Amino acid sequence: MSKVAFELIFQLLKENKEFPNYQAERRIDIFINYFLARILTCFLMEETTFVCPEFPLKTSGNNRSTKLDYLCKTTKQPVFVELKTDVNSLKESQALSYLNSKWQTCISELHQIHSASKSVYNTKYEKLVDTISIVSFKEENPEIRVMYISPLPKSNKSSWKKINIIKSKKLSELNFLINEDEKIIWYFLLELDLYIYEIGRLTVASGNNTQG
Repeated sequence: MSKVAFELIFQLLKENKEFPNYQAERRIDIFINYFLARILTCFLMEETTFVCPEFPLKTSGNNRSTKLDYLCKTTKQPVFVELKTDVNSLKESQALSYLNSKWQTCISELHQIHSASKSVYNTKYEKLVDTISIVSFKEENPEIRVMYISPLPKSNKSSWKKINIIKSKKLSELNFLINEDEKIIWYFLLELDLYIYEIGRLTVASGNNTQG
């Protein structure tokens, strides 16, 4: 595909994003996914790898699940990553559910979801289970780190009352190698004014400060 064609596609994405029912995350997802390991490695300052998209997290009382956008990992910990392109779609309940997750519980419940899955999805769930089976950490139940890639929530735009932003950086502030033929995609992502930030539970001592 030519550079001009990419430019026209990205322009269309930006224009469509201005309409109320356009699900921009689903269109932009693959471009973020492409750079995700590099984004996280630079932000966390340790080697981070992508594991899988749409990781299922079991809902209470049944074998249905909500889907985490991206599951990644460092050598020590799982990393949950959620993509949002609209600050108004940030939900504290979702963020808290990620922070409350326990890794071994996630694995156990993944097997429950797999066992209950319809035959049409069995092959895909088998691939997911096989992929997760080789993910290992030194600790049996390591703490999960939770990241968001989104516009940065402001105090007057976010309903978060129990969530603290531990550290944040604008994507444009990250410094990692971009090949010449990747620049058109990366520069498009930078125009979306996205940040990457790590969240934690808000405590009285921590306040609600955002660190760069």
